[in-house]
Amino acid sequence: MSAKNIFEEQFKSRSAESQDDLVEENVYLQIVNNQSSFIIPIEDVREVAEYMPIKPYPVQVNGHLGVISIRGSVVPILSLSNLTGQCEQLDKNSTVRILILQLDGQDVFGIIAESVRKISLSSELSISSNNKVTIENSPVSKINAAHVAKICGEAA
Repeated sequence: MSAKNIFEEQFKSRSAESQDDLVEENVYLQIVNNQSSFIIPIEDVREVAEYMPIKPYPVQVNGHLGVISIRGSVVPILSLSNLTGQCEQLDKNSTVRILILQLDGQDVFGIIAESVRKISLSSELSISSNNKVTIENSPVSKINAAHVAKICGEAA
């Protein structure tokens, strides 16, 4: 086998491994707000942005904090307080982020997170039918379209 063929075989092998790395299964972002923890499938996350001022609506909209502008697009920011049962009191320090999400092909929206980290759940660890899982001995909820409906006070 020539040196060129060996190089091509090695390159194809590495390229295939790289493609496998791009499709990570069971990868989530874990967010924490007011000591409540949530996970979001990484494929539903469009962007993680630094905290920026949120412009409130002229009238209060259930479940919404207001809007932000990102690259010319207006993005509504939803409050997780309807899920946690706690008032939205965030310490707007350097770790606070705004996650831009799109669940199940719905409209894009944002949520605020006091902390964000990438986690991989083992395939043996299953998410229960009520979208709960235990991570590091703490209950964690998976954010899905039904959560968004609950945040906004809509029928799920």
